[in-house]
This record gives sequence, C-alpha cells and structure tokens, in this order.
Amino acid sequence: MKRTATLFVLLTLVSTLAFAQKEVIEKRQFQPGIFTGVDLSGIVHVVIEKSDVHTLSVETYADVFDYLKVTNRNGVLCIGLQDGGLPKSIQRKYKDLEVLCKVTLPELKWIQTSGVVHLSVRDAFRTDKMEIELSGVTKVDMKYLECNELEIEVSGVSEISLYGQTDQLSAELSGASKGYFSLEGKTLTFAAVKLSGTGKLTLEGKAVRADLDASGTAAFEGGGFEVESMRAAVSGVSKARVRVLGSLEPTLSGASKLHYNRQARLRNVNTSGASRLTYY
Repeated sequence: MKRTATLFVLLTLVSTLAFAQKEVIEKRQFQPGIFTGVDLSGIVHVVIEKSDVHTLSVETYADVFDYLKVTNRNGVLCIGLQDGGLPKSIQRKYKDLEVLCKVTLPELKWIQTSGVVHLSVRDAFRTDKMEIELSGVTKVDMKYLECNELEIEVSGVSEISLYGQTDQLSAELSGASKGYFSLEGKTLTFAAVKLSGTGKLTLEGKAVRADLDASGTAAFEGGGFEVESMRAAVSGVSKARVRVLGSLEPTLSGASKLHYNRQARLRNVNTSGASRLTYY
C-alpha cells in the first residue's frame, strides 16, 4: 500500500512538473528583415519603438509559439496566428492569453490590424504618407506622427488616439469605432471626414478646408477643429459640432443635428425632414 501511495505521489509530481513546464512564458527573438509597415492580427499586444535597426521580440506561453505566424511580406511585418487559429485546448488552458510583441524600426508608413489587437506606438515617427487601417476589436495609441498625407480607415469596435501633424487628412470611421485626433502641429490644407454607423470622432487642430459626411447615428466633435471653410452633410440621426471661421455649406436631412459657431457665414443651406441647424 505504501509503495502504491508513493508511486501515485511521484506520478502526480511528474505530471504537475510537465504541466508547469508548458505554462512557462518564453521570450523569443525573431529576424524580421527590413520593413516599414505592420499587419497585426489574432490576439496580440504590440509596442512599436523607433530604432536604427529592425527587430521583433515576442513573449507568450511556450506552447503558443507553435501556432504563431511571423512573416515579412513585401516589406510589411505580419504577426498573427497560423490558419485555423488556436486550438480549443489552448484557449481553455489560457483564459487570459496574451502575446506580447516589441517591434523596433527606423520608419513607419503602414499599419493594419484585425482581431483583438492592442497597439502602442511609443515614439515619434516622420514619413511622407501614413496609411492606417483598423478592424475587429482594436485599440491603437500613437504618441506623435508627422507626415504630409494621413489616411485612416477604422471599422468594427476599434479605437484610435493619435497626436501629430499632417498636411492632408482622409479619415473614415464606421461600425462602432471611435477616434481622437489631435493635429495641432500645423494647419492642414484639407481634411475629409466620413462617419457612419455609430462611429464617433473628436478632431482638434486647424484646417483651410474640410468636408464632413456623417450618417447613421454617427457623432463628430469638431469644436476644437478650426476651419476656414467647410461643407457638411449630416443625415440620419447623426450629429456634429463644428467651428468655422469663414463659410459653412450645410446639407441636413432625417433627424440629424448640426451645431455651429455663430461667427460662421452660412451658404447654400439645405435642410429637410426633422433635421436641426443651430448655433452656439
């Protein structure tokens, strides 16, 4: 009986040690080659920092690395999961699974995310044109960006906070996405903003010209975005608040609302339905 009990204890200990070994978090270094963009998917938490060298380090559970996929596709670093994703056994084993990645590179031009991604760009980057495309359940924080052209497309339940300066802005938010852009470094020559679904955007800075298109139940907060001239099309039950120093051309329909500063000069006003045009 004693031998049986001892054997049982030993087997239990061996099983426990084997299980514990599988739960060890490892940090591995990758050789990603040269890249100027990132494509992130799956369940990843990524930090990007500026450096003269291109590097990638990943921390996660040892047995999760078997399902991790890292490639360089035409100068874009792709980080995600193998086709089919994580097996259910791994998902059950690690309820709060995180794949922590640190990326360094000298120049950043392109960002794309999908899945459940948290991205933090901790250093300032400068480039000619920046393209950002977010979908899924993504959260992105960018410390500071300086560029001539900035194109942003956000969908799903994604969120983005961005600080910096640009000459031209094209931003499209749909689904239940949210955005906060502080572009106060210089006056934009042109800003085009399109909102749909329940998308929400707060924009701060200055621009010579701006076009706003809000539909669905979208919301635009532009009280801190000073524009010389603006065309604003607001429909559905969407709402917008704008600040215009010169001319404002509003087109309203449905039950939409447009709130503008008293100093703006209205031109070609077109309202219909139960829409409301008010000033502050």
